Order: sequence, then structure tokens, then C-alpha cells
Amino acid sequence: MTNLNISEHFFSIQGEGKTMGIPSIFLRLQACNLLCNWKINGVDHYCDTLEVWKKGSPYTPEQLLKVFEYEGYLSQLQNNAHLILTGGEPTLQQDAFVEFYRLLPFIIYTEIETNGTILMKKEFYNIIDQINCSPKLNNSNIPKERRYKPEVLSQIAISPKSIFKFVINKQEDITEILNDFINPFRIHNHKVWLMPECSTRDELHNKQTMVVELCKKYGFNFSDRLQVSIWNKCTGV
Repeated sequence: MTNLNISEHFFSIQGEGKTMGIPSIFLRLQACNLLCNWKINGVDHYCDTLEVWKKGSPYTPEQLLKVFEYEGYLSQLQNNAHLILTGGEPTLQQDAFVEFYRLLPFIIYTEIETNGTILMKKEFYNIIDQINCSPKLNNSNIPKERRYKPEVLSQIAISPKSIFKFVINKQEDITEILNDFINPFRIHNHKVWLMPECSTRDELHNKQTMVVELCKKYGFNFSDRLQVSIWNKCTGV
């Protein structure tokens, strides 16, 4: 039996992308294969959940099911809430999540937040309803050979389950998005969301207009970041 290493879990609303605003159970899995650092005016802006997903506790699938029962998550999921696998990078724990999913007493709508660098196994892919892929750009300061995996991106791009969310730090980021992602993988505009890079409410506000104008120009969707807009800089919401 494989344990799931979990950093946190909570009931909130989806803050980004296609299903923004829908009540959701967030299951944040420990560990990531990338570490983003958006340098802004010479200041390091690391992943806003770094201090959370670096830590975690192991749960057997049975133990996690008991947590879902105790916290009332099963009732909320039955009442139309989504389950969102986030991280870190959830595809690092595909087998363990499949074991947990088999124990659930009913079918649930499951989303995954992924950086698009690890292939999904068939059994895992089959139980995921929505793939929220957020490829990392050059502005993340991660070497391209680590963050850019054409085989994985191709698998996600052709899936009817997928959307793509791109974090915009500056207007010039759109050129990279078009040249490295949209055009080579033929990703249709209706599957693309642009959202501001930010970790605070002020940063979000300052970049919203720029990102909206890019969406209007290229026909992409704009994504707010409700978790920042509503609660400012915090996790577990």
C-alpha cells in the first residue's frame, strides 16, 4: 500500500481558471519537481505555497478517507463541490491517489493543478475530470530543460479535459506563450487563461489591467486569483 504525503487540506472555492468560484475541497500534496522564483525588481518571489508543500504527513488511503468523513468533505463533495489536487506537483503521487479514489463511496468531480512536466498514467488520467495545466515560463527562472516537456504538454494539449493557465509577470511574456506553447501544440484560445503573477492583493491589482488587455488582444480568457483578491497573502483558504 502506498501512502499519500499531504501538506494540507481545506474547504474553500476554486480561485482560478475555468471553474473559478466553485466550492471545492483542496488536497495539497507534498513535494514538487520545480521551484519557481519570479524575480520582480530584483526581489525574489518564490512559489506562494512553498513553505506549505515542503512539509507534510503520510496517510494511508484508509486514513485519508476517515479524514474526509470527519471533516465533512464527503458531504460537501456530494453537494456538488469539486476535489482539487494541488501541490507542489500532484502527479508525483498518482498511484497513491488512485488507491484512495477507489475507496470513495461515490463518483466525484476531480481537478488537478499540474505544471505539465510529468506524464499521467492511464488509470490516474481516467479518474481526473479537469486538468488545469500551468506551464512555467522563463519568468519562473527554472532552466527550460526542466520545465518544458513536449511529450507531456502534447498529451495534455490534445485532452478534452484540459485547460492552460499562464502566469503573466510582464507584457513580453505573451511572446513566449505563443511561440513555445499555443502555436506548436495547437492549443485553442478557449482553453487558455492568463492570470497575473502576484502574491499580494496590491500586486494583483497592479497587473490586472495589463493581463486583461492581453486577453482582449489575443482572444484568451482572463483569470482572477480569488484566493489573493479575497484573503490577500495566505494559504489554507
